[in-house]
Amino acid sequence: MELIEVEYLEESSKAIFFNVTYNIKPSYFRAEKQVIRRAILEKWDMPGFSYANNFIWADNKESYQYDNAILQEMILEYEKNKNDIQ
Repeated sequence: MELIEVEYLEESSKAIFFNVTYNIKPSYFRAEKQVIRRAILEKWDMPGFSYANNFIWADNKESYQYDNAILQEMILEYEKNKNDIQ
């Protein structure tokens, strides 16, 4: 998987929503494919922890994801967007 873009969409009181765009590498059985999936990052209300250490895909096709690069992009996009609004 090659990460292309993380796009902040909106937030609720419990979670932040993103569109994650990535490429799936070609293999013998398939061509390269670009995929856009909605992801959910939970907000935590604990001292020292503002966000979950994982995210989930909104389509529930897979369990929790711990991809640190995507998590950091999500947090960056969210905080950048939050600062632009204020």
